[in-house]
Amino acid sequence: MREGSQVSCRDEVTRLQRLVDRLPPSDASADIERFNAWVKAHLEKREAQLTVASIAAVIQAQELFPEVDPFEDPLGEPAEPPSRWY
Repeated sequence: MREGSQVSCRDEVTRLQRLVDRLPPSDASADIERFNAWVKAHLEKREAQLTVASIAAVIQAQELFPEVDPFEDPLGEPAEPPSRWY
């Protein structure tokens, strides 16, 4: 998943869930039955991308929070120079 895609995926899940709640009965026609099946399968796929395990896998794959921060200075920030008032 790309950066920010968890948010857009969550938005899509919300929209798909609303659609599932309003779907016509699948016995209306074969086309409606196929559409309902597609929507529900797509919703399940997107929901699977939002599990804790899936998000953790993305974080690890993209190395978003490495154990050792390459930008952390082991000596810390330098001390502030003493102020001199003349």
